[in-house]
Amino acid sequence: MLNILKLLAVLAIISAAFDTVKCNVAELPEDAEEVILKPAVVLKAAHAAVLPVIKHASGGRHAKLRDLFNKTTNRLAVRSDVNIEQEVHPLLVNARQADPLTTSADLEGAIQDVADKLLHALPDVAGGEHHNEYHIGSDDTVAGTDTGAEDGKSKKTGRKLGGGGKKRRGVAATSGSPTIVGGSNYYDSIYFTNINLGTAGGYYSVVMDTGSADLWVPSVTCSSAVCSTRRRYDPKLSRTSYVLNKTCTVRYGLGSATGIVAQDTARFGMLEATGQVFIMASSMNNHQPDEVDGLLGLGFSALSWANSVVPSYAKGKSAIIENLYNQGKILRPAFGIWFSPMSQLAGQTNAVGGEIAIGSELGDPKRYTGAIRWLSVPDTSNWWHVAVTQVKAGSGSGTIAAGRNVRGVVDTGTALIVTDYNTAATLNKALGAYDTGIYGLWGLDCDTARRSNVVITFTLQGMDFPLTGPDFPVQVYPDDTSMCYAPFMCAPGANTTDRFILGEVFLRKYYAIYDYNPDPTTGKPQPRVGLALSVQK
Repeated sequence: MLNILKLLAVLAIISAAFDTVKCNVAELPEDAEEVILKPAVVLKAAHAAVLPVIKHASGGRHAKLRDLFNKTTNRLAVRSDVNIEQEVHPLLVNARQADPLTTSADLEGAIQDVADKLLHALPDVAGGEHHNEYHIGSDDTVAGTDTGAEDGKSKKTGRKLGGGGKKRRGVAATSGSPTIVGGSNYYDSIYFTNINLGTAGGYYSVVMDTGSADLWVPSVTCSSAVCSTRRRYDPKLSRTSYVLNKTCTVRYGLGSATGIVAQDTARFGMLEATGQVFIMASSMNNHQPDEVDGLLGLGFSALSWANSVVPSYAKGKSAIIENLYNQGKILRPAFGIWFSPMSQLAGQTNAVGGEIAIGSELGDPKRYTGAIRWLSVPDTSNWWHVAVTQVKAGSGSGTIAAGRNVRGVVDTGTALIVTDYNTAATLNKALGAYDTGIYGLWGLDCDTARRSNVVITFTLQGMDFPLTGPDFPVQVYPDDTSMCYAPFMCAPGANTTDRFILGEVFLRKYYAIYDYNPDPTTGKPQPRVGLALSVQK
């Protein structure tokens, strides 16, 4: 059932990840500036980081969704008393609405244990009472930017935080070994990792989402029940905090996070970004499990709503990859993401569910095999999306008619693969899927899927990326290995959409590298996504 919720969460994530602000995916900040990268002198300590992702299965929104189904003989079926439009569709379309909190007593310790062993450990918030008031850190320590000192130590240069003007120019640095950051997998629905903010030694668990562009964590001023068991950021406890007094709302479908924009030092593994722009959320109602505090958008800063309201000196600071690169902390504005195969996670409460490698266009080579195939992304005015040339099952006819301009968002925040209705129905039928009673969502016998000889091929920019039997099962119940979601779905109201989402089903098979690929002369990104066959172990 957890997976069911996850699946729905995926759908919700799909809607959520794209409908970033104002409930409309197409709606972006009107004053969004072109992203220009200007790296500082590269520090001697600059490197890449590789961080692990921890998987933890629990209730929350997934449990809600599971309760809407009857577990009949080897099939999923919606209960007869369920109002699909009122009870199911909101879960499918608004994946990131806040869950009712169900405290997990050992979660914090489990996350720390895994982090200690697999990553750069991040200590929990050192004691101290939270205060319902703002505190701005001293000016000489708050708004500084790294100059890239010869000894590898940061030097402050007053309040000049870089900025994201269109006239910035820089030289693209060469790539190096990646910094690898681990993450947690919320039962194959949400992948999250830890990020540290400020000088209080506090870390926050955040969803890694390439389908949005803002970082936010709960604020100490949030007094609602949804914040009661989550870690909350208090600027008074950090010497490097700087509150900008700009209010911002980020919307995910019907869910949202609202708060005041601030800056502070962010640590991601061993990487440190000063003056990181983020939102201190005083209210939030987006569907996330209790174990997750906030969200880390990995989209372009031009799409960030916080970036649209900050002063010019803070422009471009809302995207952590851009921030790290512009400060000379990483050699390349790129990151690679690896997800564990679902079969390795089944039945485990705490396990490494994936990893993010930061700072190299090669990602983490041990996580994939064969050549990286690069797909161009038009520009930084939209999400990380690539051209979907064709999709077909076996040797059958393709589902994309001539003349269509289908784009596929390569999204870590969506569990399934989301397509138009005809494509999802055609592919799922080839796998022997059945109707669950929810329009756009199908069920599938897990064993049948694993043994399937059907090859589903996604042709992206003229290159084929096949999916086979072991890639298809998406388990619904943690204790039932026979009942699965079908891997393809159609979001409500998107029957004929030309925007597909290549979610976790696709990304468990293919290692993804997100590369800004800046022009060496102008600093203007020429973004691209690289895909390689993932090492499934």
